[in-house]
Order: sequence, then structure tokens, then C-alpha cells
Amino acid sequence: MNNFLKMLPPISENERGELYSLTSEQLLKVKKLIRKECCNFNAELGECFLLNGGRGCVCPQMISNHIICRWFNHAVLPQDPSLYVDVIKDTECKRCVVCGTAIFPRGNKTKYCPKCRKKVWRKQRTEWQRKYRSVVEK
Repeated sequence: MNNFLKMLPPISENERGELYSLTSEQLLKVKKLIRKECCNFNAELGECFLLNGGRGCVCPQMISNHIICRWFNHAVLPQDPSLYVDVIKDTECKRCVVCGTAIFPRGNKTKYCPKCRKKVWRKQRTEWQRKYRSVVEK
């Protein structure tokens, strides 16, 4: 069995070379995120399938107040951008122009979070249609 965890990049560290630590509020959010999003976590037993050769053992990320799991660090944590920014404090993240939440742009033109993007697009579209109809009707 190939251990694909060894192929993942190392765990993120802060500028001093230390693992990122979690506050009690962040730890609660992390546990909730693991239960909801981690495909390797067995919620009934509280075990991680990746550890101990597939037989499962206690998930270390659930009992630690540091980011210590590579899978969680690279696959699960980025699914919650606001928590990711709070924990990692990434300088490359942008803020939504409308509401100010953290967003991770997929391109260089991204300005809005997914919630605001739809509202802004509708508003811009109605303004464009209003302008277009005023020109066509004359």
C-alpha cells in the first residue's frame, strides 16, 4: 500500500518554524470541520483511517491544539477560508470588497466572496439591461 501522505508537502509552520497553534474557539471549529469534511475520519469511532494501516486509531488532530495532520492541513482546512485565515494568517488572501470576509482568489480578478458575487452580478446585470433597453427603445 502506497502511503500518499508522504507525497503531500510538509505541514505549514509559522515564521519561527513552529506548528500553528489553535485557540479554544478555533479548536471547536476544527473538530466540527473534521467531523463534517474529512473523508478519513470515522465519526462513530473517532478514528482516522489513514493511521495504523487502515485499522484506525484516534485522530491526532481531534486531540491536539496544533495543526499536526498533513491531510487536514492541505485538504480539509482550506475548505473553510475564514478559519484558514485565522489559523494560518496567510498574507496572500484577499478580502471581499462588499462584506470583508477572507477569500482565496482562483484568478487575479476575484473581488467578491461566493455569497456576494451573485448579488453583485445581479445588480450589475440589471443596470446593464436598464441602460441597454433605454438605448434600444429610442
